[in-house]
Amino acid sequence: METKPAQHMQVDAQWVEKTLSSLSLKEKIGQVLMTAQFDWSEQTVAHMEQELARWQPAGVFHMRGGPPEILTGVRRLAAATRIPLMLASDFEAGIGHILHCGTRFPRPMMRGHAGTAEDEYEIGRITAVEGRAAGTQMTASPVLDLNTNPLNPDVNVRAYGEDLDTVLRLALPHIRGLQDHGMLAMVKHFPGNGDTAMDQHFAPAIIETPAEKFRQHWLEAYRRAFAEADPGAVMVSYLTVPSIMRERDPRTGSLLPACLSRDLLQRVLREELGFEGLAVSDALNMGGGLSFYPRGEIAVKALAAGIDLLLCFSGLGDLEPEITAIRRAVKSGEVSEARLDEAVRRVLTAKAKTGLDKVRTTLAADEPALRAELAPKSAFCRKIVSRGLTLLSNSAGTLPIRSLKGKRVLVLNTYSPTKPWFFDRGEPMPHDLIEQELTARGAVVETLDLGEAGPPDIHQTAVGKARDADYTFFNFFVVPSYAIGTLTPHKEAVRTFFCGLVTIGRTPPIITAFGDPYQRQYCHTAPTFLCTFDDTRESLEMAVKAWCGEIPVSGRMPVSMPGVFSRGDGVDLKV
Repeated sequence: METKPAQHMQVDAQWVEKTLSSLSLKEKIGQVLMTAQFDWSEQTVAHMEQELARWQPAGVFHMRGGPPEILTGVRRLAAATRIPLMLASDFEAGIGHILHCGTRFPRPMMRGHAGTAEDEYEIGRITAVEGRAAGTQMTASPVLDLNTNPLNPDVNVRAYGEDLDTVLRLALPHIRGLQDHGMLAMVKHFPGNGDTAMDQHFAPAIIETPAEKFRQHWLEAYRRAFAEADPGAVMVSYLTVPSIMRERDPRTGSLLPACLSRDLLQRVLREELGFEGLAVSDALNMGGGLSFYPRGEIAVKALAAGIDLLLCFSGLGDLEPEITAIRRAVKSGEVSEARLDEAVRRVLTAKAKTGLDKVRTTLAADEPALRAELAPKSAFCRKIVSRGLTLLSNSAGTLPIRSLKGKRVLVLNTYSPTKPWFFDRGEPMPHDLIEQELTARGAVVETLDLGEAGPPDIHQTAVGKARDADYTFFNFFVVPSYAIGTLTPHKEAVRTFFCGLVTIGRTPPIITAFGDPYQRQYCHTAPTFLCTFDDTRESLEMAVKAWCGEIPVSGRMPVSMPGVFSRGDGVDLKV
């Protein structure tokens, strides 16, 4: 396993050209495709081995798994192809955000105001070292989006903030931390998400930002990142920006999304912004593309437009529709052999940058070594959380609570996505951790989950119980996930405010947003509102400490919501 920093990611150009010249047409087509898998079961790994040997794809985008499965599975997959196989994943909040091991860092928005370049470089470094030990060479991160629309369901806490300076101040050192330690960074979501309430997982998201503003902010983030940090790859999205895009689908007249637009990829990405690295599509199974073309045709259109690597998430190793369509397109001339060679050359160059021209895998030597490398960096995460916690209001002076001993405490939780989604991540449920922490401080705790499987009048029950409680904690667990379309909490949770939760009870409720800070809109008159921007174990633990006056709070908001709060808002809580 390589641990030496590789600051310039040197490329053996002779290896790239020699390998390219040795490939058959079928193998070249395989090298512009990356398949996906979502578990490391024996059945899945055996199936993937067969499919990898059959199609010789560029790599595998993988999710989930712990050290034993990863160690065995990665070795088997790496040995299944003639051409070195690249593994990629989505480590925008550390490898522990995706895998069942390693460090899960607080979300970028928590780091937005109080984060430092030094810490962000360290986050990138740790992510690279842990990711490579787990056999991964490329991460779909960091996010360069500016989240200016509070209703955006896809970006939200995944962004550092809403302004160019904040995003660049933290994203650039993060990229360097990754790539100095051998992990290829794939910045996203080009040309720039955040200023829309639409979700590209369903249909192309339309961004109506004027051209001058879009260039000065969203595109400028990419221009600066390309020039100053040289990320190896960029993910191109299913976004349309009418003010800067021209190309339309001849059948419908609709603007083509970015990853299907040759005009955008050539004129803007390559010529205007000067990007020379790997252009990667967002997943081909997203509605943003499937609403235009079926699977095989999407692959052809994206490759012809200028995408070099196509993310195929439609099935475990199932690449036949894409392979067949691209082969037909090359033979007919719809995709030129020169375009295919250009794409394959960039893929092989990316592999060489991460050392795959010299080793078959960057996986740790054995399970003890892997477990040692992946020990979570909890103390570092707590330091980040302690700086990022932000108290938006405490006008009734409810916090800090000096003692919970013998107090009757009601904990209300609402989830979006669903509660099972949180459970599926292989971690203790958030409400369990909070109940344990409060009980350990002597409180008599009752917990209610609002929505999902509860009765339709649960909001009335909750408000009735809050009337008699000494303290009520209302917790929003709302974070973006793929294909959910909205970050609106469950209606039964919001109805508690309709029934007067903010003003009923011995003390005002203590409301905490463990994730999306824009939930403040549903209770913007509530006297006490805390933002953690995240739902990690460290965020939960530190929030309870803040409630109980065990740590100070001094964070400030990295984003704004017109009429509700402004960037820079926050009040100090002293211990």
